[in-house]
Amino acid sequence: MSLPDESAPRRPVLVPVIIAAVFLTIIGASIGLALGARNQNRAQVAPTPAPVTSAPVVPPVVESEPPPEPSGPSEDDLPSGPVVEPAPGRPPSAPGQPCRAETQAAVQALGGDLGEVVLKLKIRTVRGTVAYICGNDQGELYYHGSRDGDGDADAVRWDDGRNSLFLTGVREAGGGYVAEAAEGDGSTTTITVTAREWRMENPGKKTVVEAARAG
Repeated sequence: MSLPDESAPRRPVLVPVIIAAVFLTIIGASIGLALGARNQNRAQVAPTPAPVTSAPVVPPVVESEPPPEPSGPSEDDLPSGPVVEPAPGRPPSAPGQPCRAETQAAVQALGGDLGEVVLKLKIRTVRGTVAYICGNDQGELYYHGSRDGDGDADAVRWDDGRNSLFLTGVREAGGGYVAEAAEGDGSTTTITVTAREWRMENPGKKTVVEAARAG
C-alpha cells in the first residue's frame, strides 16, 4: 500500500468558512432590514386611537325646602256675618246688598210679607240708564230702572211711572234677566238685562240697545 504524497499542496479550509459567514451575515442583514421596513409600514397605517374623554361631572341636585308660608289669621280670626250693607242713603253696588228703598217699598206694596229684596245684578249703560235686578228669599225677581241716575234717595228719588219703571215676574234667561211690561195698545215691551247690555224691544217700536257695565 502506497502512502499519500506528503509533498502535494493542501487546500486551505479557512477561506470557505469565511465566505460562508459573509453570506450568512448579508442574508441576516437583508432579513432584518425587510422586517424593520414592514414594522414601520404597519406603524404608519395603524389608526390613531380616539382621545379618551371623561364624562362631565354633574353636581348632585340638592332639593331646597319651600319657603315657609306667611302666617296669617286663621279661619277663626276672620270676620263672619252678613255682607256689609252700604251706608244709609247710598245705593247698593254689590250683589247681596239690600236694593234701593224705593224698590223695597214697591215690593211691600204688592201685599203680603215678601221679605227683604237684595241686589242680584246692577248695570249702568253708556247713556246713563241704571237698572236693578232684585230678588227676595222666596226666589221672586224684580226689575227696577231709571234714566235719572243712581244717586241716593235724597238726591235722585225714583218715582215709578214718572222717572222709573218697576216690573214683577222677572225670569232668568240666556245668562241674563228678562222682564215684560204690558202696553196700553195691547203690545208687550220686553226688557233684557245682562252684565254687558240693556235691551228694550217692542213689536211696534224700534229696538233700543245700550252697552252697559256691571256695578
